Amino acid sequence: MEPVFRVLLLDDDALFRRVLQDALLSKGIRVLGASCIAEAHQILQHEPVDLALVDLYLPDGLGVEWCRQVRARSSDTVLLLMTARAEARDLGHPSEWLFDDFFVKTNSIEELLWRVDIHLTQAGRLRVRRRREQWLAGMVQLSAELSALQEPSLWMGRAVALVLALPDVQAVCLELRGAGSFGARGQGEPQVLPLDHQGEAQLLLWVDGEMDPDLLQSLRGVVGSSLLATRVLESLRERQARLERGYLERQRQLARLSHRLDRLSEARDSFLALVSHDLRSPISVVMGNCQMLEEGLLGPAQQRRAFETMRRQTERMGRMVEELLDRYRLGFSGAGEPESGDLTRFARDMLETFEPVAARRRQKLVMEAPGPVMIEADLPSLCEVLANLIENSLRHGPEGSTVSVEIRPAAGRVEVRVHDEGPGFDGTPEPWGPGLGYRACMRLVAAAGGTMRVGTRPEGGATVTVSLPLPQPMGERGRVEILCPNVDRLERMTEVLGASWPCSTTSSSAGLLQRLERDPPAAVVLHSDLPDALSFLRQIKNHPELGAVPVVFVASSLDPAEIQLATMDGAMCILRPPLDYGELAAMVRKAMRVQAEARVAVAGRAVDELTGLDRADYLDARLDSILDEYRSAGRSVPVLGVDVVDLKAINRAHGWVVGDQLLIWLANSLQERTGPNDLCVRVEGDEFLLLMPGRDMESVKEVGEELVTLVQRARPRLGVARVTVQVKTILVDGLDLPAGAGVEGLLQLLRGGKHGT
Repeated sequence: MEPVFRVLLLDDDALFRRVLQDALLSKGIRVLGASCIAEAHQILQHEPVDLALVDLYLPDGLGVEWCRQVRARSSDTVLLLMTARAEARDLGHPSEWLFDDFFVKTNSIEELLWRVDIHLTQAGRLRVRRRREQWLAGMVQLSAELSALQEPSLWMGRAVALVLALPDVQAVCLELRGAGSFGARGQGEPQVLPLDHQGEAQLLLWVDGEMDPDLLQSLRGVVGSSLLATRVLESLRERQARLERGYLERQRQLARLSHRLDRLSEARDSFLALVSHDLRSPISVVMGNCQMLEEGLLGPAQQRRAFETMRRQTERMGRMVEELLDRYRLGFSGAGEPESGDLTRFARDMLETFEPVAARRRQKLVMEAPGPVMIEADLPSLCEVLANLIENSLRHGPEGSTVSVEIRPAAGRVEVRVHDEGPGFDGTPEPWGPGLGYRACMRLVAAAGGTMRVGTRPEGGATVTVSLPLPQPMGERGRVEILCPNVDRLERMTEVLGASWPCSTTSSSAGLLQRLERDPPAAVVLHSDLPDALSFLRQIKNHPELGAVPVVFVASSLDPAEIQLATMDGAMCILRPPLDYGELAAMVRKAMRVQAEARVAVAGRAVDELTGLDRADYLDARLDSILDEYRSAGRSVPVLGVDVVDLKAINRAHGWVVGDQLLIWLANSLQERTGPNDLCVRVEGDEFLLLMPGRDMESVKEVGEELVTLVQRARPRLGVARVTVQVKTILVDGLDLPAGAGVEGLLQLLRGGKHGT
């Protein structure tokens, strides 16, 4: 064991030094001997001493001067001056004495040892007091720093470092059940300080010598309370994050439901107008034939043809009314049962139907097609689309003009273009296109997986282009995975779905997840009779590779709890009993369309996850082609920039959830004001761009003013706080943008434009 105290014996008398050294060593005191001042200085450079016994007269100087030098460097060392003969002039004035005690060597050695014991006892008490003060100061610093740390990982490392800095602490290890240990273990038996009542956390200390139990308890209280506060704060943060995520998801669901309700309301309001408009075309054909029959302008052969045409148009009107009623009952989804057919033949039949109407106005109907073009879609709906487009072109074209229909197959798609020689589109089609039927046409085309756009040709006249997907061969279509334990029902579902898609079937989920990982399907049909149907549904939706696969859940009962759980677990749609196999095929077809749209989005159409709008890179890829098309036509491309002023301040004051809700609400407001040719994108964090090609600048300016007024009047209650929102709208003409400038150049053009807030 190393002695507790160190004593320096500075005396040139070797015999006295040896006798005194033996006496001190017998008391367990370590003695460092020196015969001159130079040796004493060398000893003090290497290790401190608690007490120095100094002879007055030394070979290289006076002991009083050496005491003065030592006292200037340290006030902790006790200095005891010794001499056999002392003179007053050597000791100096008492006010200048820097030693603590004086001993005459002629006295007994026992007296000197008593004095040494007294001074070392005082030094020991001083050491304990200073050590306690250092511990208390260290714990004050430890408490202050740990209370400022809120990240658990940072707290652990800093706590170990601060405890290790306490006096006489050799090693520290902080052990947490379930989270591992922090720090390093020392040698020997540690001091164990439990930090909680459950025994889940403890602090291990390796220290020199005995420790004051009060200090250890204080250290345990400081570290334990700080650890508890950190855990409580972490738990509160996790709970707050869960609540905010849940709240934001509810807001998104409400936004989607609100959007759906708006669409249903629009369908209800436009239903009668759509019926009257769609019936106008066949009625015009019937009236035209009746008028020519009444005036005797048709011969016997032509009369038979006219009667046949009127019969077909009458049947068409009956089917049209039934289909419109069916669509209205289904929320006007526009989705009908797909069939295979020749698009060229349907277009030619439609032109023959409108021949009498064109003849009355001395107009010509022309068709260009490469030959039969097979498509797979809701053919009656597409016939109605063609009828509306041809009827509108005839009505708006002047007498003696030509209406042409072009069919042009492309890679994986086919385009149908209807041209006329009328005035074209002046701004946006009113209200959504040429005539009331344009809105219905756009929905029907979208339901078939296609797109529809309008334009004005440079030489004059309007062009409406319908783009439809061509059917894929059976081998290239997405596979449907059917899970059902009932063999009869499984065979029936396979028979119905196998007519359109490749199917694989199974009656048990054992080992199925691994097989799906190797070969993911395009859609999954899951029957609730499967013993672990809901559990397997959760496994699919939580899987990183299979989570995007749509699942059609077939319920075996009307139990609302089962239906709610399937909805919450991520089923795309739920079919209730009794099972309608036609509805099953329609839902699988919808799932396939969802997958196809997702692949298109991944391939080239990046969608903003928060608002559902297109992102800037999608606009960047299309911007030059849009501008070139309208430059050649001499039309404007108004661009409306919308900026939420200082969104970061809103996030800081009210939380990021409120800011996200504001962006979702604003994006929905913009989408409600977009037409079929318009493009709305989110750029950066708080800016939106709304391109409205072909419209006039004044009408787009009115849209911006309407948006600002909407924000001023609505003042929506977002989250739990009423926020102050400033929206800045900027209007420029995209044709002023240099070629190749991209979205960044468009933003610079907008920021330099005039705006209103």
